Amino acid sequence: MARLSTTSGEYKYQYASEVDFDGIRLEVLTADDDVMFDVSGPVIGEMTVNTFGVEISAALLATAIMAARERGAASRK
Repeated sequence: MARLSTTSGEYKYQYASEVDFDGIRLEVLTADDDVMFDVSGPVIGEMTVNTFGVEISAALLATAIMAARERGAASRK
């Protein structure tokens, strides 16, 4: 499984494939493999973040957004 690295540690992530979504959805996971938050990048429109009402480290969020942007750009080629 892929990992995001920040100064506060490493976090597992995956790209959701079981959702009906026109774009990409990156899910960052907890140590128990539950979804901590997701970053959605639609083909058309703004990228959004769903934290499920939980505070997330800005560094982790920025790292996840960069990974989602890279994947989104690669999928559009």
